[in-house]
Amino acid sequence: MQSAMNDKKNEWSDKASDTAVQWADKGQSVVDKTISQVKNLKAEDIKRTATELGTKVRDASSDVYDDTVGYIRRNPLGAAFGLVAFGFFAGLITGMMKESA
Repeated sequence: MQSAMNDKKNEWSDKASDTAVQWADKGQSVVDKTISQVKNLKAEDIKRTATELGTKVRDASSDVYDDTVGYIRRNPLGAAFGLVAFGFFAGLITGMMKESA
């Protein structure tokens, strides 16, 4: 086996592991804070938040639907070709995933 050109310690791997540990610690503290905040929520707060979220999602989906219908009306041929291309690529990817499994 060939000896290394220098005997310096690999500092990159040490820095990477230190960074990973710092990220893990930071992530753990965020999770702990979130869990404690969720435990302190009241039922009416959860209901209000869910209602607001539902309203925002409904409004956003309505806007996306209206934009999509408008695009299809303006560009029917382009929309059809795009849908065919998307279906082709989705089928291709699905077929490749089935073959590899």
